[in-house]
Amino acid sequence: MCLLVWFDVRHSRLPDGLTLPPAVSTILVTCWFAPGYVVPGLAWFLIYLLLAGATGGGIGGGDIKLAVPLGILATVTGGITGGLLAAMVSGVLTSVVLLVRRRTSIPHGPAMITGTLIVVIAAVSGGAVP
Repeated sequence: MCLLVWFDVRHSRLPDGLTLPPAVSTILVTCWFAPGYVVPGLAWFLIYLLLAGATGGGIGGGDIKLAVPLGILATVTGGITGGLLAAMVSGVLTSVVLLVRRRTSIPHGPAMITGTLIVVIAAVSGGAVP
């Protein structure tokens, strides 16, 4: 995850070599061990895919691919609410940074990872995420 954050901040992109292997392996492992979480876990990915298609920009392909393992991780640990909450937190974090820094674009991967970590930590520690 640290490499993803560093690369996105440094180059404003998430390369396939850092996003595709986690996406594919997360889907395969989840299909094997927790098949009921695959489709709900892909909600974040589907939302980003639809938004990217509808807006024609803003959300990059790397963000879309990164949403696969992060969405599944947040959903497996925090339920459907956790998956959607991670996506929402990442959007809020990105929006706040955009406003504070008065910019029109910033790398979104760090906020996605932060939102997921918040949900996972809350779920594992017995927090409010169901």
